[in-house]
Amino acid sequence: MSTFPDSNRTWQILSHAKENDYAVGAYNCYNDDGVLAVIRAAEHKGSAAIIQLFPWTMHFQGAQFIRYVVDAAHAASVPIAVHLDHCIKSDDVEQALELPFDSIMVDASTLDVEENILQ
Repeated sequence: MSTFPDSNRTWQILSHAKENDYAVGAYNCYNDDGVLAVIRAAEHKGSAAIIQLFPWTMHFQGAQFIRYVVDAAHAASVPIAVHLDHCIKSDDVEQALELPFDSIMVDASTLDVEENILQ
């Protein structure tokens, strides 16, 4: 078994894109229709993609929805990662670490510059 970062799907996708000089689309999805649209479009084009969810998704749609999104993305015929975008609250980060997200963006923009840098 490979270790991080080699085992991380987001890192794999972005690393391959960087090495081969192409961009990867990252799409905000709010429900299963959006998730399936991204997966189907990526498969149709033979392109990797990143599905982005926001922290409120964990609260309003729950852990079961997150698992559904990750399972659907990882079952695709092309590499698709699931990313938690703009996670501001530390409690949300802790909750996200218990879920199968491929990556999490910790957003410290509400903090002072010095505190933001430390985060």
